[in-house]
Amino acid sequence: MPSVSLKSLRRGFGEGALVVLLSAAAAFLYWPALYAAGSRMDEATLLVYPELMLQGKIAYLDFETFYPPANLCTLAAAFRVLGTSVTTERVVGIMYRLALFAGLYVTARRWGKIADAGVVGIAAFVLLPLGLSANAWIMALALALGSVSLLARSLPLPARSGTVIAGLIGGFAILFRVDIAPAVIVSAAVLLFCLQSGKWRIYTLGLVLGCAPLLFWVVKAGVGRVIENLFLYPVVYSSPGRRLPLFGENAEIPSYLCAIVSAAILLLVSGAVAIWQKRGEPNRVWLLALGCLAICVTPQLFQRAEPFHAAMVAPVTFALLPVLAAAPLILKNKLTLAPLLAALMTAACFIILFSICPGSSEIFDQSLHNQLVRSELLEYMARGGERSFPLSSPIDARAVTRICAALTQHSRNGERLFVGPRDLRQTNYNDVYFYYLLPQLAPSTYFIEMNPLSANRPDSRLGRDISHADWLIFDSQLNESRESNASLQLGPNAPNVVVQNQFVQVARLNQFSIFHRRRDF
Repeated sequence: MPSVSLKSLRRGFGEGALVVLLSAAAAFLYWPALYAAGSRMDEATLLVYPELMLQGKIAYLDFETFYPPANLCTLAAAFRVLGTSVTTERVVGIMYRLALFAGLYVTARRWGKIADAGVVGIAAFVLLPLGLSANAWIMALALALGSVSLLARSLPLPARSGTVIAGLIGGFAILFRVDIAPAVIVSAAVLLFCLQSGKWRIYTLGLVLGCAPLLFWVVKAGVGRVIENLFLYPVVYSSPGRRLPLFGENAEIPSYLCAIVSAAILLLVSGAVAIWQKRGEPNRVWLLALGCLAICVTPQLFQRAEPFHAAMVAPVTFALLPVLAAAPLILKNKLTLAPLLAALMTAACFIILFSICPGSSEIFDQSLHNQLVRSELLEYMARGGERSFPLSSPIDARAVTRICAALTQHSRNGERLFVGPRDLRQTNYNDVYFYYLLPQLAPSTYFIEMNPLSANRPDSRLGRDISHADWLIFDSQLNESRESNASLQLGPNAPNVVVQNQFVQVARLNQFSIFHRRRDF
């Protein structure tokens, strides 16, 4: 008995040391991201939308967003407790990443410590392009992995509580990102079919209960608005305006794309072969479920083939290759060589990533330089009152600060503000951070963020929304973007006519133009 206790103690100490080592490495890499420039639209909406919800506004009814409500509700709760700030939002982002790393750690644990460390290390590296923003997809992945892991462990047991909780967690994952649903459902179906098909009803009950909170927004905003925001516009109408070429001279990541898709296929094939060799063994079924999850998340990469979306998919595809190296040997009880192969695969993955993953490798180099050589972090803060937002350019930061100061001086609390590109026939992006930096001015439009073929759709309400504004801020630089997709299509000119007829330009600073409503309107 003492020897068993000593062995368990050593195992626990080794696992604890591994967790501490991985946590320290991740903290070292991600510390500069806490102060990095934020995305003018994507991250800024994570500051604006939760605050609007705290003011009683309803997503899909009062503002357009293509994502389910769980992430915004989480941020709203954090803002209520800690205050609305970029720091609070990024602390939530840190929690999301820790949850994902924990999910990956639990997932890879059965294949050995070396594979475990390799998976988490690779995942931390490939996620670098996402910075520390509270990206809903990261938490959705974490919950999906947690749901599938718990289901795999609970199905062989007689109790049903684990199965229903696994379904509940899967439903929460869908509340963060609807497009994670195929991965959750297909991987769970594989486990249920192969291990315990009689529990599918109890799992489905949990899944439905997890998704049930969405009914609140269905009732408040209406079925049509919810379907438009969560499916029709992001998947059908606006998607052609965001897609990038997969291959050819305009493709950004053809090699990285191939590596990610190949890893997902290898995971699926490996799981299928394992099941074919010996059916019903839980570890083999789990490997197949993991391959199904990997395949089902790859469409996210085709939605927009660039480093940002690749970073969203790689943690559950390419990062799992150390598991793929160790699993065949462990399934055959050849435990001696498994750690060596996992270590070799981990090293090979990092070598490949430094060659084909420019986003992560550049950020990695910058992190090393900032932490070890220069020991300073460049921080260009745009300020509005007591609030600040980090930008990538000191010129832009100074200009935005001056604009916010001027509007604070000359506007009245409660007046309405619109922020967009100078030519409103093209609505690809906008500087959403102005809404955050000027909280005393209410957004005048449903389209707080600009999405192509949505805000500039033929029957858009954009012109009417602008006619209700008191102040307009335009960014002419946003119209210079020329991507090889449908975003080049111009929408109706009616919003520009409203600006011309009802507003007068009162200031211009760099690429920014400020307009005020004419006195006779």
